[in-house]
Amino acid sequence: MYGGQRHLTLVHATAAKMYKRPHPLFSFHAAAALWGLPIVGAWPQHVDVTVSSDAAGSSALVRRHRVHEVPPADYVSGLPVTSVARTVVDLARSTLFCSALVTADAALREGKCVRAQLTAEIAALPSRAIGRRQAQRVVSLADHRSGSEGESLSRARMFEMGFPQPELQVRLLDGERRAAYGDFGWGDLIGEFDGRVKYRADGFSGGAAEEVVWREKLREDAIRRTHRVVRWIWDDAFEPARLRQILVQAGLEPVPGRPWVSHPDGLPVR
Repeated sequence: MYGGQRHLTLVHATAAKMYKRPHPLFSFHAAAALWGLPIVGAWPQHVDVTVSSDAAGSSALVRRHRVHEVPPADYVSGLPVTSVARTVVDLARSTLFCSALVTADAALREGKCVRAQLTAEIAALPSRAIGRRQAQRVVSLADHRSGSEGESLSRARMFEMGFPQPELQVRLLDGERRAAYGDFGWGDLIGEFDGRVKYRADGFSGGAAEEVVWREKLREDAIRRTHRVVRWIWDDAFEPARLRQILVQAGLEPVPGRPWVSHPDGLPVR
């Protein structure tokens, strides 16, 4: 998940070695790196480009995805790249569901695209396009309210295992009417993706980190006055069996194939 900068360096180095101009359209993981979008798992050792169906073959370093009609290019750092929405849908068709949801949530959360653009990209796919069904599922469940990559990965696991769909960013009030927010909510149960990782990711250190941890403790104490709280960390989100055990012990029951509903239109998603 954290190799995006290295892959971005690979993309720029590869572009610099391409003598043919204009550059081909960077896409899939290469586009994700250029747009600053996260994935789950290792970044590839090749660079993805989208080319016309009559273009030359791929190489060890450059993987060419052939299409009948090359989509319009956006530009990042002077390089032609698929739009954010097209990039999200390309990855949703071709990568694991959990990684694709992390990417889609981030694109919406960071305002890099809007849901209507994702929906339009799905609609433009041929009905029998490889991965179309999964891409539709990812776009239906993508949610800008997911606060971090870890929360998105956790939610993907919950869906895959058939847990009840949580409410996101649950607003809670303590006894003094001060607002706190829980990552996930199921009635009186609040789920929290471990905050210590968030503090490190946000660049806190030393006294600043201690202050943030203290504020987090006060926030959780306020939540616990009215709700039960269950917490997990990155290692649990990466291992579905571990997350499953944590949620079951908290009282949630997984039902394989349980439908969720899309946000915000409320349509069933399986």
